[in-house]
Amino acid sequence: MLTLGAYGAYAEALDQIFIAQELLLNPHLRPLAVNVLLEELGHWLDAQLNEVDSPGDEGAIFSALVQQQPLSTTDIASLKAENDWAEWIWQGQSLVVQQAAAPGLFTVEPSGQIRVEFLFDSGAYSGQVGLFSIAGMDALVPGSLEFIRESARRSLSQSTQGYLVISTLDEGASLSGELGERNYNAGSPLGNKAFTFQPNDTLALMLVPNGSIQQLLDNPGLDCALRPLYSLAAANPLGRVHYGAISTNLNGLVMGIEDVPFDAGSDGDFNDVVLKLEGVTGQLMSLTDLVQSRRGWLDSALGQNLFAIAPQAVPGGSPVAPFPLPGGVTVDLNSSVVKFNATVTEAQLIASGAARVTLGSQTIYIGTDQVSTINQNPILASFDALNPANSWIRADYETTGADGRGTGIAITPTGDIYAFFSVDGTQGSPTQDFRRVSNAAEHAWLRSYGQGGGPKVAVIGRIDPATGELIAAAYLSAILNNGNSNTLTINGLGVQPNGNLLISAESFFAPRQPNGQPMILDSDPSTPDTSPFAYFIEITPDLRRVDSTSAIGWV
Repeated sequence: MLTLGAYGAYAEALDQIFIAQELLLNPHLRPLAVNVLLEELGHWLDAQLNEVDSPGDEGAIFSALVQQQPLSTTDIASLKAENDWAEWIWQGQSLVVQQAAAPGLFTVEPSGQIRVEFLFDSGAYSGQVGLFSIAGMDALVPGSLEFIRESARRSLSQSTQGYLVISTLDEGASLSGELGERNYNAGSPLGNKAFTFQPNDTLALMLVPNGSIQQLLDNPGLDCALRPLYSLAAANPLGRVHYGAISTNLNGLVMGIEDVPFDAGSDGDFNDVVLKLEGVTGQLMSLTDLVQSRRGWLDSALGQNLFAIAPQAVPGGSPVAPFPLPGGVTVDLNSSVVKFNATVTEAQLIASGAARVTLGSQTIYIGTDQVSTINQNPILASFDALNPANSWIRADYETTGADGRGTGIAITPTGDIYAFFSVDGTQGSPTQDFRRVSNAAEHAWLRSYGQGGGPKVAVIGRIDPATGELIAAAYLSAILNNGNSNTLTINGLGVQPNGNLLISAESFFAPRQPNGQPMILDSDPSTPDTSPFAYFIEITPDLRRVDSTSAIGWV
């Protein structure tokens, strides 16, 4: 059934569910059998209960709900927009089915235009990636010599049958840095490359880990580092999955590839080749489910950078999608300026929708105090009915003539409280603002607003939950060509396995290196060059030292 592009299907005309035998014969694919069976049961139930088919892939929604797998609003919208219908030739007859597509196969969007970008190279091997159509390959057993030979031929045809899309032998990746191991990136990046396929065709990817696809075509039986690894697991040694999705949307995927077979000492980190594939729909297993022990690179600043790179529509684009941050931190942000003062009641704060976090019976709220017609100060309020000593209101974090606001608040699993602020300049003495505790930072840019005034830079502060006292703080800003500070906003917080904080932010103009100097915009013409830029800052929990920074489109 995999040659039909599916792991399972429901045919209403026969009132029959199909399940691919590979799910049962391959022990590494058996966990998928439950998902597929539930999805097809969902299709069957829909057919029994409704006269008209429900929109989208109702089977996948049913499977997720039965297994209590959370679905975001975006997930549901994506599944409701999905077309899971297909036409099969089964035992000589044409059969219309609703199918559970096999992970690793991709359907070309109606435009027929595909884009591929080589994002990162963390593999010691130097090889090539091919993208090929599987149309007409139904009779070839995945992984057989015939399958390998034909997929290589198509990938080298440079036609609608297939293309050689990445060659780490002679091109560089768009991003550089450390991703859990040595960075093997070399050569000049070629950016986002365009290829034309037949609309609605079905495609697969192949990687020749350490050599060329031409070498493989010349001798498809070589059992060494030339052995190809496919996005379709059934074609791989041991039937193992070698491609994992880092992020996905309706237009494509960002994926990581493991370049060593699991019967040849693979480390299972799935970061050897990272690429973005646009202009297709399809699915892969989540990389976070595949990477052994979550390998630290997923939680690094650069790893989170990759999570934030969302495929864009072809042609056109879409904004960066949300992504998970590590460490189980609870974050709440004010979507607009929430104002209150020292006379506020907790009922009023609840009604205002002020950002808040809860620590046991204590709830801490953050917002802005309008102290005059031309001045605002940040304010925090704590309420604890069971422990009144924990109830306090503090508005002394920034009391100068500069505008300061409380923009968000976060709590880590260990109970540490971090507040997010904005400020538009420097006035008064250090005892009147965040400088009274930020002056302990090792990097100069963390200690103060910096040059200029007007743009709202961010401040992250650690708060004593018992008193509201500001324990530590760091200023975070973008930087203009003239050296002045520019706007930066915090939109997320995580905790790394090493205990460092990972701050997710939007940088308006140049994001900074750890030492505060501007990063350099890369030369790839396909990289967005307008603000804001997705930006990640790894900082010690005492807010004194930045260990790494990363930004999409910047080096």
